[in-house]
Amino acid sequence: MNREQIQSVLREEYDQQRWLQVLRRILPGTEVFATPQAVPVSVPGAPSPVQLARVRLADHKQLAVLEVKVGERIDLLRNRVGLRNLVTRFIDQAEYHGVLAVFLAPQADFRFTFAARMAEFDDEGNLLRRETAPRRYTYVLGPNESCRTAAERFLHLSSKGLSGTMEDVIEAFSVEKLNKEFFADFSTAFDRVKSEIQKRNRWGEKTAKEEAQTLLNRLLFLYFVQRKGWLNRQRDYLFRNFSRFADGASNKVPFLDGFLRPLFTKLSTEGSLADIPGHDLPFLNGGLFADEYGDEQHDEVVRRHHDLQVSNEVFRSVFDDLLERYNFTIQEDSPTNYEVAIDPEMLGQIFEELVLTSEESETAGKSKRHDTGSHYTRRPIVHYLCRDSLRAWLEQSPPSPILNPKSAPAPFRWASCTSCSTSRGSAPPAPPAKTPSWATAPGSTTPRNALSSALFTAWTSNPRPWRFANSASGSASWWITS
Repeated sequence: MNREQIQSVLREEYDQQRWLQVLRRILPGTEVFATPQAVPVSVPGAPSPVQLARVRLADHKQLAVLEVKVGERIDLLRNRVGLRNLVTRFIDQAEYHGVLAVFLAPQADFRFTFAARMAEFDDEGNLLRRETAPRRYTYVLGPNESCRTAAERFLHLSSKGLSGTMEDVIEAFSVEKLNKEFFADFSTAFDRVKSEIQKRNRWGEKTAKEEAQTLLNRLLFLYFVQRKGWLNRQRDYLFRNFSRFADGASNKVPFLDGFLRPLFTKLSTEGSLADIPGHDLPFLNGGLFADEYGDEQHDEVVRRHHDLQVSNEVFRSVFDDLLERYNFTIQEDSPTNYEVAIDPEMLGQIFEELVLTSEESETAGKSKRHDTGSHYTRRPIVHYLCRDSLRAWLEQSPPSPILNPKSAPAPFRWASCTSCSTSRGSAPPAPPAKTPSWATAPGSTTPRNALSSALFTAWTSNPRPWRFANSASGSASWWITS
């Protein structure tokens, strides 16, 4: 199969037999079971996976191929941790070293996940007991996704044939590799747009860099916005409208003049004054799309934005070789959950590595990044800092009146441990004999603050481990125990 054929299958709604046929082409060591085997689960009410096949790799490792159907009440994005735990229990390091799982929901799109916990051995062949959380890497596939990155990765994996190893599978799901590829393609697109601006507008290199960066920043940001369905409720809004200018007679009208400028004006204008007929578009405050005159300090920049000319041919290369080549996601990952797509963190990486590094130093240093000491803090570090700060806050904050758990601060929710045998609907056990240290001030039974009070009240109704998670993404979570 070539890349286009694989991509075509990945963009269709899930069909078990067709999917297994493709999987056997990608991983020839796949052995499909005559009858799917049910996988027992210990959590009441959890989805029941079935094992469809096993994959034998050249390095004597095996992967289990699972299918998990979830109900309408389970949000695949908000329950990523629970679903990960559901499949990673299957990794026993004896028979299976990893899992390939298809998660199916009532929606047309589905999630294809690879999870593994790698055991390490010393020079004498002894198993090194190094417990690490299994990492989960996911592609979102189906009719609403481009699936180009997945198709390219799986085509490369299929070229390994029966010699494919666990490292090859890991590479096919590598987020780090994806980010490096995107950054390289972004740099190429940046250079092409900059050269086009210099040639067509007769501006110096510094000015051309600034205009190229502004234009690409706007397009990249809008790709995340359209992912949420905020641009005319179409997740392909930008490319769909570009196609009107890239084909036929419309090619005589520049895409920048005929579509992007009116779009930027609408996005930066509150109310209906700049509405585009037939387009449902939001007002995006913040100044990224503002091109209005009135501020003498910025009038020259605004004038350049209005005079800027870029050909449709260059826009075609930006779409084909960069923006349409990758999947974009608005779900920010946790240290153990990764969606194989470009997420908003890429905006910070581009600013740090391309913009600040390329800008000249104002103090005879290596670059502006060197002058300012600017460094984009990576997600695992932020995750650790937030967790540690919350722990310190719970320990040191002064007491406050007791709150009911339902009155806890709005950004937070409570969820009992998925491994607990007692369900939320059953009678609560007796309160704990000892008040947890995190709930009260030293030598007192008074809750430290409103948040710890809500935690304690919820915990006393079910004194088992509780998971504390940010409801916006579900990615930052901690286990609260006595």
